[in-house]
Amino acid sequence: MWRRIHTLYLALAALLIAAMFFMKFATVVAPDGEEDIMYYEMTPTALLMLSALCANGVAVFTYKNRLLQMRLASTAALVCLALQIYLAYHFFRADDQLVFSISMAFPLVASILDFLAFRAIITDDIAVFTAIRTRGKKKEDGEITNP
Repeated sequence: MWRRIHTLYLALAALLIAAMFFMKFATVVAPDGEEDIMYYEMTPTALLMLSALCANGVAVFTYKNRLLQMRLASTAALVCLALQIYLAYHFFRADDQLVFSISMAFPLVASILDFLAFRAIITDDIAVFTAIRTRGKKKEDGEITNP
């Protein structure tokens, strides 16, 4: 399972999204003090992060079913892109009092990793299909022929 590069890509993407649950989204700087806003405090962000984390987590452990793994990796990439667009919306509509953290770029990095995993899964699937095809088929009497 861990010998394939796409598994590492998916695991890194899942770790990036999971790390966002423990990081702050922004800090509100006011004259009376500072207040941190966490990612999980915003419901749409928490739901998108949870769905991306679930898609990446399930995709890591479905290595025996490459078609499902490809679909989950592409779904996770799209959900991470949606999360990044949502965060960018908040970034461009923010007041001067907000100071954002660098963790806002994590969904973009996770989306790129999911896309790389998707491509690696396709490459792996093509390699397996080619190996099966070139190995040949057995006839009924045990003789091996190439198609």
